[in-house]
Amino acid sequence: MKKLVFPLLITLFVIKASAQEKDSNNANRLVQIEAALKSEVPRVLCLNENVATGGQPKSAAFAKLASNGYRSVLTLRTDKENVDLKKDRELTEAAGMRYIQIPVVTAAPDPKHVEEFIKTVQDKKNYPMLIYCGSANRVAAFWMIYRVVAEGWAEEKAMEEAVKIGLTRPELKAFVQSYLASNKQK
Repeated sequence: MKKLVFPLLITLFVIKASAQEKDSNNANRLVQIEAALKSEVPRVLCLNENVATGGQPKSAAFAKLASNGYRSVLTLRTDKENVDLKKDRELTEAAGMRYIQIPVVTAAPDPKHVEEFIKTVQDKKNYPMLIYCGSANRVAAFWMIYRVVAEGWAEEKAMEEAVKIGLTRPELKAFVQSYLASNKQK
């Protein structure tokens, strides 16, 4: 029996060390991606290996995203904002990525857009993806709802992350609280 314990402990140690190395490599990769995109995407934040968030990307960002393995770009901007979303779509598709738009009005977000957002984010064929809006406010609000509703995060933890992403607008904070409160009643 003692002869089996030592090899078993060695095996467990190797497995744990390998997992820690993989986690370290992933963290380093996320830092590298953030550094590569920092000048092209305001407030860029790699949340994990599948999702990065940020404000309005500059034109060069789309090619950089693709060169870092990104498959899709999700914008929460509307066509009524002072931005050329057609150009964003063209740059995204020219880089070989999928372009997705869920037009969220900051002053009046629609709960149906949350459902569409969750469905889009849960679709693994979109990974890795960049989610952006003008300043990352809408992204932060919708991502917070996703974390709580779809991933079971505590609201406090999700709010901390949302603030880090860029949530500052009172009307978006109110929308998040209202949405989460109504979701609890279901």
